[in-house]
Amino acid sequence: RTVSPTELTPIDESDSENKNRSNIAQASFNLFKVFVGNGILVFPFLFHQVGWALAATSVVVVGTLSFYCMFLVLATADKLGRRSLSLHRMASITKGRNFEILTIILTSGSQSSISVGYIVLVRDFIRHILCENHIQTLCESEELPLLTALLFILPLSLVTNFHYFSYSSVIAVGLQFFVFIALSVFDLEHLHDGGPKPDLTVWNIIGLSHFLGNFIFKYEGIPVLLDIRTSMREPQRLRCVLAFIASIVSALYLSLPMLAYSVLRNKVRNIVLLNYRLDQPLFLAMTVAYTIVTLLGFPLQFFPVLDGLQKLRGGRSNEETATKSSLFRILLVLAFGVIAYHVKGIEKLFHFGGVLFAGPVSFLIPIHMYDVAFRDEISRGRMVFHRIIFFGLILILLSLFILTCLLYTSDAADDLLCVDLGGRRIIKKKK
Repeated sequence: RTVSPTELTPIDESDSENKNRSNIAQASFNLFKVFVGNGILVFPFLFHQVGWALAATSVVVVGTLSFYCMFLVLATADKLGRRSLSLHRMASITKGRNFEILTIILTSGSQSSISVGYIVLVRDFIRHILCENHIQTLCESEELPLLTALLFILPLSLVTNFHYFSYSSVIAVGLQFFVFIALSVFDLEHLHDGGPKPDLTVWNIIGLSHFLGNFIFKYEGIPVLLDIRTSMREPQRLRCVLAFIASIVSALYLSLPMLAYSVLRNKVRNIVLLNYRLDQPLFLAMTVAYTIVTLLGFPLQFFPVLDGLQKLRGGRSNEETATKSSLFRILLVLAFGVIAYHVKGIEKLFHFGGVLFAGPVSFLIPIHMYDVAFRDEISRGRMVFHRIIFFGLILILLSLFILTCLLYTSDAADDLLCVDLGGRRIIKKKK
């Protein structure tokens, strides 16, 4: 049944309810941590593969559209007049149960991809530290770095109150700025070292189909955005916070990757911190710091996955104990660990996650819900504009998935999605 907005509980502004909620500063730290997580470490590699001009254009276009859709979601949430709203709950209110189930599946898929990506990054950071310290026995192991990552992540997955994430976000953002400043200073000092370097790639349209999903994925954060709104004392002020954070995120996504790419050129690796040797204390400190950042950011991405899966199970029953809930969290993290074990290139994971899940969650669902919620108020011109964006994005996302499979060459064997029903590769290596 589609729920009428008049049936919803209005936002409660009582002091007793607000005293344990986040203030604007805490919400800003949470929001910054959501967007500037580990994706920025992959961006220098994307700038090399796509070309700096095309990459910068993609960041601006995708970022503008993503933040526009986030404002649509917040406007829809304010229209419905309830403090505690998740994306799938909004889908149920506007379009009914079937649309809610679709939203839960897409949201859970998107956040699960991010959660697996975080595990992969922690694993790779741990392996990098072991290898650079010449601990070859442990460095060459496939299992030990992953098990170590899971050992740190499992306790964090048991956090149940979203408000507590505000404190970890403050620590994470502080460590991030340390890494960003230290890395920028080093890159500026070594920008012209090493004599002649290969030219920067300016424009590579073929690479765009492979990596555009990554750009989409980096801006996906609507499920967590609504959790942040729920946790705020003044949820109506989140739009101002979002506008402020959007400007900072856009500046970082354009400047830091371009600077790192200008220094490393064609030697840049898929995670930029892996380019630097750890025999210098500064680089060791940066790698350890970003490992901690990744660990602290995991619960923010894991929380919406749990919420979505709980709704698919029909909600948490009164008989369900805390022990059962904790066991379910542990099993889910271990399942993510199994998937992470088979992931070799994190940029491919982010690309497919962006095309299959983050694209619909970030663009299609917000536009559709806004049009339904404001159907009696929206202007005809804006409705036409939304329809053009909606159907255009459907075509783009479908094309991206098909083109990505067709354009794989030697690495086609690594992608399980690029096979036909008989298990054969769509593209085989030329002999």
